[in-house]
Amino acid sequence: MTSLSDSPKVSSSRRDSDESPPPLVPLLQRIVGASDPAFLAQLGDTRALDTEDALRRALFPVTRAYTYLNHAAVGPAPAPVAWATREAFEALSRGGSLAMEGRLPEDDVRQRFGRLINVAPESIAFTKNVSDSFMTIAQGLDWRPGDNIVTAAGEFPANVYPWLNLAEQGVETRFAPLTDARLPLEEIAALIDARTRLVSISFVEFGSGMRNDVAAIARLAHAVGALCAVDGIQGLGALRLDATAADLDFLCSGSAKWLMSPAHLGLLYVRPSVLPLLRVARRGWRSVATPFDFFTYDQPLRADAGRLEGGSNNWLALVAIGAALAMLEAAGAEQIEARTLALAQAVRAVLRERGYQITSPDAPAERSAIVTFRWGDEQDDAEASAVVARLASEAQVVISARNGLMRVSPHFYNTDDDIQCLLERLDQARAQAHRGPAPTK
Repeated sequence: MTSLSDSPKVSSSRRDSDESPPPLVPLLQRIVGASDPAFLAQLGDTRALDTEDALRRALFPVTRAYTYLNHAAVGPAPAPVAWATREAFEALSRGGSLAMEGRLPEDDVRQRFGRLINVAPESIAFTKNVSDSFMTIAQGLDWRPGDNIVTAAGEFPANVYPWLNLAEQGVETRFAPLTDARLPLEEIAALIDARTRLVSISFVEFGSGMRNDVAAIARLAHAVGALCAVDGIQGLGALRLDATAADLDFLCSGSAKWLMSPAHLGLLYVRPSVLPLLRVARRGWRSVATPFDFFTYDQPLRADAGRLEGGSNNWLALVAIGAALAMLEAAGAEQIEARTLALAQAVRAVLRERGYQITSPDAPAERSAIVTFRWGDEQDDAEASAVVARLASEAQVVISARNGLMRVSPHFYNTDDDIQCLLERLDQARAQAHRGPAPTK
Protein backbone atom coordinates (compact mmCIF):
# COMPACT_ATOMS: atom_id res chain seq x y z
CA MET A 1 0.00 0.00 0.00
CA THR A 2 1.22 3.51 -0.75
CA SER A 3 1.27 6.32 1.78
CA LEU A 4 0.29 9.94 1.59
CA SER A 5 3.90 11.01 1.69
CA ASP A 6 5.14 8.93 -1.22
CA SER A 7 2.18 8.17 -3.46
CA PRO A 8 2.88 8.68 -7.16
CA LYS A 9 -0.88 8.97 -7.77
CA VAL A 10 -1.55 11.95 -5.51
CA SER A 11 1.76 13.74 -5.30
CA SER A 12 2.81 16.05 -2.49
CA SER A 13 3.32 18.80 -5.08
CA ARG A 14 -0.46 19.11 -5.30
CA ARG A 15 -0.74 20.10 -1.69
CA ASP A 16 -0.55 23.63 -0.33
CA SER A 17 2.17 22.79 2.19
CA ASP A 18 5.58 21.26 1.68
CA GLU A 19 5.24 19.48 5.01
CA SER A 20 4.22 15.86 4.53
CA PRO A 21 1.43 14.57 6.74
CA PRO A 22 2.36 11.87 9.22
CA PRO A 23 2.58 8.35 7.80
CA LEU A 24 -0.26 6.05 8.74
CA VAL A 25 1.59 3.04 10.09
CA PRO A 26 2.90 4.71 13.30
CA LEU A 27 -0.62 5.92 14.14
CA LEU A 28 -2.04 2.44 13.72
CA GLN A 29 0.81 0.92 15.72
CA ARG A 30 0.09 3.32 18.58
CA ILE A 31 -3.52 2.14 18.55
CA VAL A 32 -2.35 -1.47 18.77
CA GLY A 33 0.05 -0.57 21.57
CA ALA A 34 -2.69 1.07 23.61
CA SER A 35 -5.28 -1.66 23.04
CA ASP A 36 -6.64 -4.05 25.66
CA PRO A 37 -4.53 -7.25 25.77
CA ALA A 38 -7.72 -9.31 25.52
CA PHE A 39 -8.60 -7.54 22.28
CA LEU A 40 -5.10 -8.09 20.93
CA ALA A 41 -5.42 -11.78 21.74
CA GLN A 42 -8.34 -11.91 19.32
CA LEU A 43 -6.07 -10.64 16.58
CA GLY A 44 -3.60 -13.48 16.97
CA ASP A 45 0.11 -12.86 16.48
CA THR A 46 0.36 -9.08 16.38
CA ARG A 47 3.87 -9.39 14.95
CA ALA A 48 2.13 -10.19 11.67
CA LEU A 49 0.62 -6.70 11.69
CA ASP A 50 3.75 -5.31 10.07
CA THR A 51 2.26 -3.60 7.02
CA GLU A 52 -0.17 -0.77 6.47
CA ASP A 53 -2.66 -3.10 4.82
CA ALA A 54 -2.53 -5.69 7.61
CA LEU A 55 -2.98 -3.02 10.27
CA ARG A 56 -5.89 -1.37 8.47
CA ARG A 57 -7.70 -4.65 7.93
CA ALA A 58 -7.22 -5.65 11.57
CA LEU A 59 -8.25 -2.34 13.12
CA PHE A 60 -10.81 -1.13 10.57
CA PRO A 61 -12.76 -4.14 9.27
CA VAL A 62 -14.74 -1.95 6.85
CA THR A 63 -11.60 -1.79 4.69
CA ARG A 64 -11.88 -5.53 4.00
CA ALA A 65 -14.99 -5.00 1.89
CA TYR A 66 -15.25 -1.32 0.98
CA THR A 67 -13.40 1.80 0.03
CA TYR A 68 -15.18 3.73 2.74
CA LEU A 69 -15.18 7.52 2.35
CA ASN A 70 -18.46 8.38 4.09
CA HIS A 71 -17.59 9.37 7.66
CA ALA A 72 -19.71 12.52 7.45
CA ALA A 73 -22.72 10.17 7.31
CA VAL A 74 -21.82 7.20 9.53
CA GLY A 75 -18.46 6.26 10.97
CA PRO A 76 -17.89 2.49 10.83
CA ALA A 77 -17.01 1.01 14.21
CA PRO A 78 -13.29 0.13 14.42
CA ALA A 79 -12.42 -3.30 15.72
CA PRO A 80 -11.43 -2.10 19.24
CA VAL A 81 -14.81 -0.35 19.57
CA ALA A 82 -16.77 -3.35 18.33
CA TRP A 83 -14.81 -5.65 20.65
CA ALA A 84 -15.31 -3.47 23.75
CA THR A 85 -19.04 -3.16 23.08
CA ARG A 86 -19.43 -6.88 22.43
CA GLU A 87 -17.53 -7.78 25.61
CA ALA A 88 -19.70 -5.42 27.68
CA PHE A 89 -22.88 -6.85 26.20
CA GLU A 90 -21.72 -10.40 26.84
CA ALA A 91 -20.89 -9.48 30.42
CA LEU A 92 -24.41 -8.12 30.86
CA SER A 93 -25.78 -11.32 29.41
CA ARG A 94 -23.77 -13.49 31.79
CA GLY A 95 -23.89 -11.39 34.94
CA GLY A 96 -26.55 -8.71 34.70
CA SER A 97 -25.96 -5.98 37.26
CA LEU A 98 -22.68 -7.58 38.32
CA ALA A 99 -21.20 -6.57 34.97
CA MET A 100 -21.85 -2.91 35.74
CA GLU A 101 -20.60 -2.83 39.32
CA GLY A 102 -17.44 -0.78 39.61
CA ARG A 103 -17.45 0.01 35.90
CA LEU A 104 -18.14 3.69 35.35
CA PRO A 105 -17.90 4.48 31.65
CA GLU A 106 -19.42 7.93 32.29
CA ASP A 107 -16.31 9.01 34.18
CA ASP A 108 -13.99 7.65 31.50
CA VAL A 109 -15.89 9.32 28.65
CA ARG A 110 -16.11 12.67 30.42
CA GLN A 111 -12.36 12.60 30.98
CA ARG A 112 -11.50 11.60 27.42
CA PHE A 113 -13.97 13.91 25.69
CA GLY A 114 -12.87 16.72 28.00
CA ARG A 115 -9.28 16.23 26.89
CA LEU A 116 -10.37 16.15 23.24
CA ILE A 117 -11.98 19.60 23.41
CA ASN A 118 -9.90 20.97 26.33
CA VAL A 119 -12.60 21.43 28.95
CA ALA A 120 -13.17 20.13 32.47
CA PRO A 121 -14.95 16.75 32.55
CA GLU A 122 -17.50 18.17 35.00
CA SER A 123 -18.76 20.49 32.24
CA ILE A 124 -19.92 17.62 30.02
CA ALA A 125 -23.43 16.14 30.00
CA PHE A 126 -24.73 13.15 28.06
CA THR A 127 -27.83 13.42 25.91
CA LYS A 128 -29.57 11.25 23.30
CA ASN A 129 -28.09 13.01 20.29
CA VAL A 130 -27.18 16.45 18.94
CA SER A 131 -30.85 17.42 18.55
CA ASP A 132 -31.46 16.56 22.18
CA SER A 133 -28.47 18.68 23.23
CA PHE A 134 -29.78 21.72 21.38
CA MET A 135 -33.27 21.18 22.77
CA THR A 136 -31.78 21.02 26.26
CA ILE A 137 -30.31 24.46 25.63
CA ALA A 138 -33.52 25.79 24.06
CA GLN A 139 -35.66 24.54 26.94
CA GLY A 140 -33.20 25.76 29.56
CA LEU A 141 -32.55 29.40 28.69
CA ASP A 142 -34.90 32.13 29.89
CA TRP A 143 -36.44 33.51 26.70
CA ARG A 144 -38.51 36.64 26.40
CA PRO A 145 -40.69 37.93 23.57
CA GLY A 146 -38.55 39.90 21.13
CA ASP A 147 -35.41 37.84 21.69
CA ASN A 148 -33.70 36.43 18.62
CA ILE A 149 -31.35 33.60 17.70
CA VAL A 150 -28.90 33.83 14.81
CA THR A 151 -28.00 30.72 12.83
CA ALA A 152 -27.24 30.09 9.15
CA ALA A 153 -29.06 29.01 6.03
CA GLY A 154 -28.02 25.46 5.22
CA GLU A 155 -27.58 24.33 8.82
CA PHE A 156 -28.48 20.74 9.59
CA PRO A 157 -32.03 20.67 11.04
CA ALA A 158 -30.75 19.59 14.46
CA ASN A 159 -29.53 23.18 14.78
CA VAL A 160 -32.74 24.72 13.46
CA TYR A 161 -35.89 23.10 14.87
CA PRO A 162 -35.01 23.66 18.56
CA TRP A 163 -34.96 27.42 17.83
CA LEU A 164 -38.02 27.44 15.59
CA ASN A 165 -39.90 25.75 18.43
CA LEU A 166 -39.41 28.96 20.43
CA ALA A 167 -41.55 31.03 18.05
CA GLU A 168 -44.56 30.42 20.29
CA GLN A 169 -42.65 32.30 23.01
CA GLY A 170 -42.09 35.24 20.69
CA VAL A 171 -38.47 34.33 19.85
CA GLU A 172 -37.28 35.00 16.29
CA THR A 173 -34.82 32.76 14.43
CA ARG A 174 -32.65 34.61 11.92
CA PHE A 175 -30.75 32.88 9.11
CA ALA A 176 -27.49 34.31 7.81
CA PRO A 177 -27.29 33.74 4.04
CA LEU A 178 -24.51 31.77 2.37
CA THR A 179 -22.34 33.08 -0.44
CA ASP A 180 -20.85 30.38 -2.69
CA ALA A 181 -21.32 27.84 0.12
CA ARG A 182 -19.48 30.15 2.52
CA LEU A 183 -20.83 31.78 5.67
CA PRO A 184 -19.29 35.27 5.74
CA LEU A 185 -18.76 36.67 9.21
CA GLU A 186 -20.25 39.97 8.12
CA GLU A 187 -23.55 38.23 7.33
CA ILE A 188 -23.73 36.89 10.88
CA ALA A 189 -22.70 40.25 12.32
CA ALA A 190 -25.43 42.01 10.33
CA LEU A 191 -28.12 39.93 12.04
CA ILE A 192 -26.85 40.34 15.60
CA ASP A 193 -28.38 43.12 17.66
CA ALA A 194 -29.11 44.02 21.27
CA ARG A 195 -31.90 41.42 21.48
CA THR A 196 -29.77 38.53 20.21
CA ARG A 197 -29.55 35.91 22.96
CA LEU A 198 -27.76 33.11 21.11
CA VAL A 199 -25.68 32.53 17.98
CA SER A 200 -25.68 28.84 17.00
CA ILE A 201 -23.48 27.64 14.14
CA SER A 202 -21.83 24.41 12.97
CA PHE A 203 -18.09 23.91 13.34
CA VAL A 204 -18.23 22.23 9.90
CA GLU A 205 -21.23 22.55 7.59
CA PHE A 206 -22.57 19.14 6.62
CA GLY A 207 -23.68 20.17 3.12
CA SER A 208 -20.57 21.96 1.95
CA GLY A 209 -17.68 21.06 4.23
CA MET A 210 -17.17 24.72 5.15
CA ARG A 211 -15.19 25.04 8.40
CA ASN A 212 -16.45 28.09 10.25
CA ASP A 213 -14.30 30.32 12.42
CA VAL A 214 -16.24 29.57 15.57
CA ALA A 215 -13.90 31.61 17.77
CA ALA A 216 -14.64 34.72 15.67
CA ILE A 217 -18.36 33.93 15.77
CA ALA A 218 -18.21 33.59 19.56
CA ARG A 219 -16.58 37.02 19.75
CA LEU A 220 -19.41 38.53 17.71
CA ALA A 221 -21.97 36.96 20.05
CA HIS A 222 -20.22 37.96 23.24
CA ALA A 223 -19.81 41.55 22.06
CA VAL A 224 -23.57 42.05 22.57
CA GLY A 225 -23.86 39.80 25.61
CA ALA A 226 -25.21 36.81 23.65
CA LEU A 227 -24.15 33.20 24.04
CA CYS A 228 -22.53 31.01 21.40
CA ALA A 229 -23.44 27.38 20.67
CA VAL A 230 -21.62 25.16 18.18
CA ASP A 231 -22.63 21.91 16.49
CA GLY A 232 -19.36 19.99 16.41
CA ILE A 233 -20.48 16.62 15.05
CA GLN A 234 -19.03 17.13 11.56
CA GLY A 235 -15.57 17.95 12.86
CA LEU A 236 -14.77 16.38 16.20
CA GLY A 237 -12.79 13.18 15.78
CA ALA A 238 -11.16 14.44 12.59
CA LEU A 239 -10.36 18.08 13.36
CA ARG A 240 -9.21 19.67 16.57
CA LEU A 241 -11.38 22.18 18.38
CA ASP A 242 -10.35 23.77 21.67
CA ALA A 243 -13.66 24.86 23.18
CA THR A 244 -11.90 26.85 25.89
CA ALA A 245 -9.61 28.76 23.54
CA ALA A 246 -12.55 29.41 21.17
CA ASP A 247 -14.52 30.79 24.15
CA LEU A 248 -17.60 28.67 23.42
CA ASP A 249 -20.58 28.56 25.76
CA PHE A 250 -22.02 25.31 24.38
CA LEU A 251 -20.59 22.58 22.17
CA CYS A 252 -22.82 19.75 20.98
CA SER A 253 -21.60 16.57 19.34
CA GLY A 254 -22.53 12.92 18.93
CA SER A 255 -21.09 9.44 18.94
CA ALA A 256 -21.48 8.60 15.27
CA LYS A 257 -19.63 10.05 12.26
CA TRP A 258 -16.01 11.05 12.92
CA LEU A 259 -15.92 9.65 16.46
CA MET A 260 -16.68 6.24 14.90
CA SER A 261 -18.92 4.95 17.65
CA PRO A 262 -22.45 3.57 17.37
CA ALA A 263 -25.30 6.06 17.37
CA HIS A 264 -27.03 7.48 19.33
CA LEU A 265 -25.28 9.27 22.16
CA GLY A 266 -25.00 13.03 22.50
CA LEU A 267 -22.19 14.94 24.18
CA LEU A 268 -22.96 18.42 25.47
CA TYR A 269 -20.36 20.84 26.83
CA VAL A 270 -21.69 23.72 28.92
CA ARG A 271 -19.35 26.46 30.08
CA PRO A 272 -19.37 26.28 33.90
CA SER A 273 -20.24 29.97 34.28
CA VAL A 274 -23.24 29.48 31.98
CA LEU A 275 -24.60 26.36 33.70
CA PRO A 276 -26.47 28.31 36.43
CA LEU A 277 -28.33 30.18 33.64
CA LEU A 278 -29.68 26.93 32.23
CA ARG A 279 -32.94 25.80 33.78
CA VAL A 280 -33.15 22.03 34.24
CA ALA A 281 -36.37 21.51 32.33
CA ARG A 282 -36.31 17.73 32.71
CA ARG A 283 -35.15 17.15 36.27
CA GLY A 284 -34.84 13.47 37.01
CA TRP A 285 -33.43 11.21 39.68
CA ARG A 286 -29.90 11.50 38.29
CA SER A 287 -30.10 15.31 38.25
CA VAL A 288 -29.82 15.63 42.02
CA ALA A 289 -26.80 15.78 44.29
CA THR A 290 -27.24 12.32 45.87
CA PRO A 291 -29.20 10.24 43.35
CA PHE A 292 -29.06 7.00 45.33
CA ASP A 293 -30.73 8.67 48.30
CA PHE A 294 -33.94 7.64 46.61
CA PHE A 295 -36.55 9.11 48.95
CA THR A 296 -35.12 12.54 49.65
CA TYR A 297 -37.08 14.34 46.98
CA ASP A 298 -36.14 17.89 47.97
CA GLN A 299 -32.48 17.53 47.12
CA PRO A 300 -30.52 20.28 45.38
CA LEU A 301 -29.32 19.76 41.84
CA ARG A 302 -25.91 18.37 41.06
CA ALA A 303 -23.23 21.03 40.85
CA ASP A 304 -21.95 19.84 37.47
CA ALA A 305 -23.40 19.50 33.97
CA GLY A 306 -24.67 16.01 34.86
CA ARG A 307 -27.73 17.77 36.31
CA LEU A 308 -29.00 17.97 32.71
CA GLU A 309 -29.03 14.19 32.19
CA GLY A 310 -32.13 13.36 34.21
CA GLY A 311 -32.15 9.58 34.18
CA SER A 312 -29.81 6.70 33.53
CA ASN A 313 -27.49 6.94 30.55
CA ASN A 314 -26.99 4.40 27.78
CA TRP A 315 -24.32 2.24 29.40
CA LEU A 316 -23.40 0.27 26.28
CA ALA A 317 -23.14 3.41 24.16
CA LEU A 318 -20.82 4.92 26.76
CA VAL A 319 -18.62 1.83 26.72
CA ALA A 320 -18.43 2.07 22.93
CA ILE A 321 -17.57 5.74 22.73
CA GLY A 322 -15.06 5.35 25.53
CA ALA A 323 -13.24 2.79 23.40
CA ALA A 324 -13.46 5.05 20.34
CA LEU A 325 -12.09 8.05 22.19
CA ALA A 326 -9.26 5.93 23.61
CA MET A 327 -8.37 4.79 20.10
CA LEU A 328 -8.37 8.33 18.69
CA GLU A 329 -6.36 9.55 21.65
CA ALA A 330 -3.74 6.87 21.07
CA ALA A 331 -3.39 7.83 17.41
CA GLY A 332 -3.05 11.51 18.31
CA ALA A 333 -5.44 14.37 17.49
CA GLU A 334 -2.82 16.47 15.73
CA GLN A 335 -1.69 13.57 13.53
CA ILE A 336 -5.30 12.59 12.74
CA GLU A 337 -6.13 16.14 11.67
CA ALA A 338 -3.03 16.44 9.50
CA ARG A 339 -3.72 13.19 7.69
CA THR A 340 -7.43 13.80 7.25
CA LEU A 341 -6.99 17.31 5.86
CA ALA A 342 -4.28 16.06 3.50
CA LEU A 343 -6.55 13.31 2.23
CA ALA A 344 -9.41 15.74 1.69
CA GLN A 345 -7.09 18.10 -0.17
CA ALA A 346 -5.90 15.19 -2.31
CA VAL A 347 -9.52 14.44 -3.18
CA ARG A 348 -9.97 18.06 -4.29
CA ALA A 349 -6.82 17.95 -6.39
CA VAL A 350 -7.54 14.77 -8.31
CA LEU A 351 -11.19 15.65 -8.91
CA ARG A 352 -10.35 19.14 -10.13
CA GLU A 353 -7.69 17.78 -12.49
CA ARG A 354 -10.27 15.50 -14.08
CA GLY A 355 -12.79 18.27 -14.62
CA TYR A 356 -15.11 17.74 -11.67
CA GLN A 357 -16.58 20.88 -10.11
CA ILE A 358 -15.54 21.29 -6.48
CA THR A 359 -18.28 23.08 -4.53
CA SER A 360 -16.67 23.04 -1.08
CA PRO A 361 -14.95 26.26 0.02
CA ASP A 362 -11.25 25.92 -0.72
CA ALA A 363 -9.39 28.53 1.33
CA PRO A 364 -7.02 26.76 3.77
CA ALA A 365 -8.83 28.04 6.87
CA GLU A 366 -12.19 26.93 5.46
CA ARG A 367 -11.28 23.35 4.57
CA SER A 368 -12.49 20.36 6.51
CA ALA A 369 -12.54 16.61 5.93
CA ILE A 370 -15.65 16.98 3.73
CA VAL A 371 -15.43 17.59 -0.03
CA THR A 372 -18.55 18.17 -2.13
CA PHE A 373 -18.57 18.17 -5.91
CA ARG A 374 -20.51 17.53 -9.11
CA TRP A 375 -19.34 16.41 -12.50
CA GLY A 376 -21.11 19.11 -14.42
CA ASP A 377 -24.01 21.52 -14.48
CA GLU A 378 -26.13 18.79 -16.00
CA GLN A 379 -25.99 16.62 -12.88
CA ASP A 380 -29.24 16.70 -10.89
CA ASP A 381 -30.37 15.32 -7.51
CA ALA A 382 -31.62 12.04 -8.92
CA GLU A 383 -28.45 11.43 -10.88
CA ALA A 384 -26.19 12.14 -7.89
CA SER A 385 -28.17 9.71 -5.74
CA ALA A 386 -28.13 7.07 -8.47
CA VAL A 387 -24.36 7.35 -8.92
CA VAL A 388 -23.74 7.05 -5.18
CA ALA A 389 -25.96 3.96 -4.96
CA ARG A 390 -24.23 2.39 -7.97
CA LEU A 391 -20.76 3.06 -6.56
CA ALA A 392 -21.67 1.24 -3.35
CA SER A 393 -23.41 -1.73 -4.93
CA GLU A 394 -21.17 -2.29 -7.95
CA ALA A 395 -17.79 -0.89 -6.94
CA GLN A 396 -17.85 -1.12 -3.13
CA VAL A 397 -17.00 2.58 -2.90
CA VAL A 398 -19.09 4.38 -0.27
CA ILE A 399 -19.76 8.14 -0.42
CA SER A 400 -22.93 10.24 0.00
CA ALA A 401 -25.31 12.30 -2.09
CA ARG A 402 -26.47 15.53 -0.45
CA ASN A 403 -28.43 18.42 -1.96
CA GLY A 404 -27.75 17.33 -5.53
CA LEU A 405 -24.02 17.00 -4.87
CA MET A 406 -21.71 14.10 -4.19
CA ARG A 407 -19.89 14.20 -0.86
CA VAL A 408 -16.59 12.51 0.02
CA SER A 409 -15.43 12.38 3.64
CA PRO A 410 -12.22 10.42 4.34
CA HIS A 411 -10.81 9.71 7.80
CA PHE A 412 -7.21 9.36 8.88
CA TYR A 413 -7.00 5.62 8.17
CA ASN A 414 -7.87 6.09 4.50
CA THR A 415 -5.07 6.13 1.94
CA ASP A 416 -4.19 7.57 -1.42
CA ASP A 417 -5.06 4.20 -2.92
CA ASP A 418 -8.61 4.70 -1.63
CA ILE A 419 -8.75 8.05 -3.40
CA GLN A 420 -7.41 6.55 -6.59
CA CYS A 421 -10.08 3.84 -6.43
CA LEU A 422 -12.77 6.48 -5.95
CA LEU A 423 -11.51 8.44 -8.94
CA GLU A 424 -11.45 5.42 -11.22
CA ARG A 425 -14.99 4.39 -10.27
CA LEU A 426 -16.30 7.94 -10.62
CA ASP A 427 -14.76 8.24 -14.08
CA GLN A 428 -16.46 5.00 -15.08
CA ALA A 429 -19.79 6.19 -13.71
CA ARG A 430 -19.47 9.55 -15.49
CA ALA A 431 -18.63 7.87 -18.79
CA GLN A 432 -21.60 5.55 -18.41
CA ALA A 433 -23.93 8.45 -17.61
CA HIS A 434 -22.77 10.41 -20.64
CA ARG A 435 -23.21 7.40 -22.91
CA GLY A 436 -26.75 6.88 -21.68
CA PRO A 437 -28.57 3.56 -21.43
CA ALA A 438 -27.82 0.86 -23.95
CA PRO A 439 -30.34 0.78 -26.81
CA THR A 440 -33.04 -1.84 -26.62
CA LYS A 441 -33.99 -4.13 -29.47
